[in-house]
Order: sequence, then structure tokens, then C-alpha cells
Amino acid sequence: MKAILITLIASLSFLHLSAQDNYFKVSTLKMKDGSVPVFYHKKAKKASKLINDYLQLATVGSLAEPHKDSLTCAYDYVILQNNNRCLSVRCTPIDSTLALPEKSLVFNTATGQVISLTDLFSVNGLGELRKMILRQHADAVEKYIPAESKEEIKKCLKNNLGIFTLKQGIISMQSGACFPANTPYRAVLDIPVQPVENLLSNYGFGVFGLNPDVKMKKMITNSLPNLYTGKIGNDAVLLQLDPVVDKTLSGVLYNVKTGKAIPIQGSFRSNHFEAEGSWGKFSAVISNGIVQGNFRPAGGRPQAINLEK
Repeated sequence: MKAILITLIASLSFLHLSAQDNYFKVSTLKMKDGSVPVFYHKKAKKASKLINDYLQLATVGSLAEPHKDSLTCAYDYVILQNNNRCLSVRCTPIDSTLALPEKSLVFNTATGQVISLTDLFSVNGLGELRKMILRQHADAVEKYIPAESKEEIKKCLKNNLGIFTLKQGIISMQSGACFPANTPYRAVLDIPVQPVENLLSNYGFGVFGLNPDVKMKKMITNSLPNLYTGKIGNDAVLLQLDPVVDKTLSGVLYNVKTGKAIPIQGSFRSNHFEAEGSWGKFSAVISNGIVQGNFRPAGGRPQAINLEK
């Protein structure tokens, strides 16, 4: 993969606050070529910082001023839910110089961790959810996908559950990444929460406020997309990871000292993440919230990777 150092500059053209609790105060961080939303709550300072860091790395690509050789991408940010259980944000690229997908991010407001669909549903519930997704898109698969590719598309639909938003008791799942880019079909499934309550996990009951006894601060995610902190060699770094799509993992590696961000993308199989570009090679195992392996910068020596959520 040919990779370059980039900063994805966010343009905050519209913030829609839903009629929720407005748990986080929302302000705007001005940057050289744009701005990004910043969330704050006086009783959730650590969670606020984790959310802000993840969001900025996932869309802006840096926590520092943009570099002169950066390519740019503008984003619209829409806040769909903002209460004391979860924060749901949709980030849509506009006027992009890069081919980038929409990002839908849901955070636990008590911990700052990214929430995945695999957190919200029980094991049996996930099985039923996959069946619902296949039924929803069955006609489109038959109409737009060649016979030799149908099984591959169905497998993608069942396995890629990372792109979703929460809004007013509705789970909206986007499966467009499983279809060819030129497919004239909006691969979205909207599910009201109440009819599928029996499919939810304890975490899910807490997120949707269906069980007031669930303590959101005690809900820990085992899902992959999150913010990992620690060191590579002697350098303090942050690693932001997106949901896995078709065995491909993407994210941003940020050097705290230099302020430089490297977009990384590579294969993810059996907990092994392998990515390579003009910046060097990243090879690590990601398991139980820990990232360990080796990073070899271009022209340099291997350095140990030690990161955790």
C-alpha cells in the first residue's frame, strides 16, 4: 500500500443537536483550515478527552496544527444523540481530495470508549441481527450482484457490523461498503429498539436506558475500534482504529511528540494486523485491549509496540 502523511482537515458546517439530554457541552476547535467539535462534561473529563482524541484522529488525522504537505478532507458532523449513556456522531466527508467513507461513531459517555454493535447485542441476538440484515438486502443482492459474487457479498453483510448510528431509539446500520461503489442502492437498515429488546445484551439495555440499574462506567467493550495509548520504542503514541471491513483494518498512528499522523491500512486476520507503506511496516497482535508487536520505520530499526485501551 502506498501511504503518505496526511491531515484530514475537518470543516464543521453543521451541528445538529437532537432533543436529548445534551449531556456534553459542544464547542468548536478552530484549526488552520477548518474546525472540529469538542465535547466536555465537568464530571466526565477523562471520557471527554478520549472521545475528542478519537474523533479528531478519525476525521482530522492529527491533534496538532496541519502540516504543509498534507492533503485535506472536509467533514460535516451531525450529533444524533448526546445523553448520559451514549454519544452518536455521524461524520460525512465533503469536497474530499481522498476517497473516504462516511464515519459513524458511537461512544460510551461514561468511559469514552467506542461502542460496537457486538457490544449491544447478545450472542444469539447477533445471529438474529445478521439474518435481518441479509433479509433486508436480499433483493438488492439478487438484482445488482453477479451470481459468482453473491456469496461473497452475503458473507460481507453478515460479518461487517461496524458502521451504525443511534438516534431516538433507532439503530441504523449502513452496509454500503459490502456493495460495489457504483451500485444504485442505499444499503441501510433501520431497526426500532423496542421490538428487538430480547436480542440486546446488558450493555445494550444500558445504552438505550431500558435498565436503570446498568452502570455505564462498568460497561467495558471488547470491540476492536477504539483509541489505544502507549509507546512505540521510546515515543508516546496514540493509535486510532476503525471498524474492520472485509478483513481490512484502517486507522491513524499519531506521534504525541512530533504531532505527525500516519494513516495506516492493512489486513486483519486472527488478531494479526499487518500494514506497510512508504512510512515503514506495522505488525502487531491485537487482543484483550492490548496491541503488541513491532514497528519498523522506513530506513530505521524495529521498535517494540506496547499499547492498550
